[in-house]
Amino acid sequence: MSMMFVPTLEFLGKLYCDRDFVYLAGAEHAAVINDKVNYKIFKYDIGVYYVRNINGGVSTYFGSEYDDYHSCYQLTCDEKVVEVPELVQLVSEGIDSFNFKNYFINVLTNDDYETHWEVINKAGGEQITFNYDGYAVHQNGRLFVREYDAVIGLEEDLTVRWRVECDNSQATGFQRSRFFADNYLIYVSFREEPSSTKPWPGDTVNVVCLDTGNIIWSHTFDNPVMSVMHHNNSIVVGTDVHGFILDATTGDMILQFASPYNIMDMKPVYIDGDYQGQIRSESRLWTDGHYHYFTGSSGNQLHIYTMDGCLFSGPHQIPQGYRFEAKKQCFYLNGKSYIPVSTDDQAFNLVDFGVVIIDPLSLTPETSITLEAGPERALVHQVHDKKTESYQLKMTVDEAAGNARDDLIRYAEIEVKRIAARFGDQRWTNKEKNKKFNGQIQLTITGSAVMKQTCQKMLDILVERVHLWAKESDIDAGNRKESIKVTWEWLTK
Repeated sequence: MSMMFVPTLEFLGKLYCDRDFVYLAGAEHAAVINDKVNYKIFKYDIGVYYVRNINGGVSTYFGSEYDDYHSCYQLTCDEKVVEVPELVQLVSEGIDSFNFKNYFINVLTNDDYETHWEVINKAGGEQITFNYDGYAVHQNGRLFVREYDAVIGLEEDLTVRWRVECDNSQATGFQRSRFFADNYLIYVSFREEPSSTKPWPGDTVNVVCLDTGNIIWSHTFDNPVMSVMHHNNSIVVGTDVHGFILDATTGDMILQFASPYNIMDMKPVYIDGDYQGQIRSESRLWTDGHYHYFTGSSGNQLHIYTMDGCLFSGPHQIPQGYRFEAKKQCFYLNGKSYIPVSTDDQAFNLVDFGVVIIDPLSLTPETSITLEAGPERALVHQVHDKKTESYQLKMTVDEAAGNARDDLIRYAEIEVKRIAARFGDQRWTNKEKNKKFNGQIQLTITGSAVMKQTCQKMLDILVERVHLWAKESDIDAGNRKESIKVTWEWLTK
């Protein structure tokens, strides 16, 4: 495996690493990708999931709704699931609960979504309220507050040490427009506020000392910053035009190379003297220390560069119907790189998700992105009469594979949802909507009796999950008269 696209059951905005497992921090199921790149589902039910990485260990919470968790699970080295009930109360009491020095801190929100901290001094027992309207960030043994428009550094007694005004950059849409790395706070700010009368001038990357809250250095770019990250004492910046590598300590320019999605020659668009915009390349630059990765334009291409800025390979085309979501955040975990993926078709925006996994040590210039095969499957269009049609999804379990059960469940849920979104009635335009579709989807699986016994409970849950998903997504039968109804049968071979 050099570059593989792996479909997932939901969009993955965050991944965590713990031992040989990469945890998929989703809200609808609990799963990991192990060192063999097997997608292992260890909790599959109807409810809400929350994954936390505390002190290097990953825990998965499960409950009926957000902030109402009744179970906590951890995974052992041999992929056994253990329940940890003593951790449930902490996370259910607030959006974040933790110990810091001599304090127990509970971060709470009220009905107006305003946040504050309830703090108990464990030495004396007294309770203190801090009106910090934001989440806690642990970095280098110290505590910080990430508010909407500022970051606050705290003293050991939790009073304010310093405060830096830094809005989330509206320029990039990039999730990491402000983040912590080593002894730095790194954030992106406007060089000048965008205006309807002139082009967008660009952004500034600022590096702040966590000890003092003072800006160590700033660098202003001629174009909007589309991505920024920290790697090995370097700041990696992607704009519409170039990729830049700067020294994190001094801000000195180490490397500059052209983006493959360079729009330097694109002219701003004016109508009656008013600035209407400019074509953006949406260039996103990321590195894992082995290569630089550039995605951009429509989001369906990947270019790979060596660490000295020379093109190594590309463009690599992602499978049709998908786009890279590098702006959300990429990850380098257990020696592999992970780039989130979502659909580029509105009709499947609640179905098609995935991750491209890259093994940088086995890359060659000839490497291309391969699509995980999954179980054998086929779609059958069934015509009952002149006004009524339904669909059947036939699947065969590959029991020789080491991950047969979980692959079957994952692909069955994805494909059944795709049938409903493709042919049913929904809020988004789907070109293949079938007005004769009665909403019935028959899942027919061929496999052994032993495998049926292994999968039966999960298949029953799958049916319930799809029914709930269709209801919450406003997806009905193509004839607009009936709901989506899934059934399953097992043919023993």
